[in-house]
Amino acid sequence: MQGDGAVRRVVRQKTAHTLKALGTDYLDLLLMHWPYPDYFEEIWFEMENLYKEGLVKAIGVCNCRERHFEKLRKSCSVFPMVNQFESSPLNTKQPLADYCRANGIHVMIYSPLMNLRLKAETGYRESLEKLAGKYRKAIAQIILRFDVQRGFTPIPKSAHKERLQSNIDIFDFELTKEEMKSLSGFNEDRQTLPESKSCPGL
Repeated sequence: MQGDGAVRRVVRQKTAHTLKALGTDYLDLLLMHWPYPDYFEEIWFEMENLYKEGLVKAIGVCNCRERHFEKLRKSCSVFPMVNQFESSPLNTKQPLADYCRANGIHVMIYSPLMNLRLKAETGYRESLEKLAGKYRKAIAQIILRFDVQRGFTPIPKSAHKERLQSNIDIFDFELTKEEMKSLSGFNEDRQTLPESKSCPGL
């Protein structure tokens, strides 16, 4: 591995700091937030070491596309176990999801409800409202259920106890295949949050 090791030392130091702050001797999951062009492989190399030493039980990445994984494949000894990225019915990223599934990479979704803040097209909103009425659920619950049925783990954010409980209460109903297909049909690759300033260049 090329480099003077400074980046790897930072990864190890920050991991040690996190372990101490949490009062534990291992982390369930450690993610690289961006596919940093200058340090991508070097950061991953040290994450592999932490994994092999048992300090983390799983390692993964965020905001990575197929090209990033193929670049990493050339040098890694442990392939990423998780890829966290933004997705919704308006931005399904189906090719990336298919790639992850084919390569044993579990998908986590951040900001799964971000698209609800947008003034979405009438048809999309009406479809969600219709499903919410049918299943007696909130629109947000329909979207989270959509993610779960795609095999993803959505990570919604809320500081309100009622919403936290609502976000969990999505396992007593199931969308039909036709409803899943209908929601997927609203996809327009609408990326709400920037993935990374450097992500496209790697």
